[in-house]
Amino acid sequence: REIIETMLFSDSPVSIPIFTYKNLITERQGLILNNMGYGFDAEANFRAQNLLDNSFLNKFGLRKLSYLIGLLVSLPNIRHFDVSGEIDNHQFHYNDVSLATIMNSPTLGGGINIDQLTKPENNEIALVIYHEIKWSSIFDILAKVLVTNKTYESKNIDRFTGQNLRLSITDPIRGHVDGEVIPEMPVNIEVTLSSYPFYLPK
Repeated sequence: REIIETMLFSDSPVSIPIFTYKNLITERQGLILNNMGYGFDAEANFRAQNLLDNSFLNKFGLRKLSYLIGLLVSLPNIRHFDVSGEIDNHQFHYNDVSLATIMNSPTLGGGINIDQLTKPENNEIALVIYHEIKWSSIFDILAKVLVTNKTYESKNIDRFTGQNLRLSITDPIRGHVDGEVIPEMPVNIEVTLSSYPFYLPK
């Protein structure tokens, strides 16, 4: 009802930043409303999707915990992969990445805040990279993500922003776009900042 009333009685739509992307391998094009991720984030999302089919979680109203549980279950199997690309005129390359996420909002999954600096009103593409993740650094990172909300203070987390992004991952890797699972495959995509009109509740 709220959605219908918003559409009927809003004076005009609001232009909201979104991202458009093109997969240079498959030629597929699409939209990113909140985020697109590869590696640990995508693995946690994949496991969370499987957990949503679990009648126990649904029965006790624990659906919102599915991403957090998926995240914790994925910890023992963190993958490491190479990432390279360019955002605006800045080139980057990493040899030991566990999570690479293109973000339009600071949260993933059920509200896990992995980058406090990203906001839609910034009108920019944010690329967040978690790298060189060892067992000795996991608990510090989890504390910054789940407790202190200060991921920008971690030496294992880098952040780039811009209007145009190209991202390449040679090894097949699982991904997701706004929670929809992308099967394991190499990555070669171009992402561009765009906008789209939405009717929003007042």
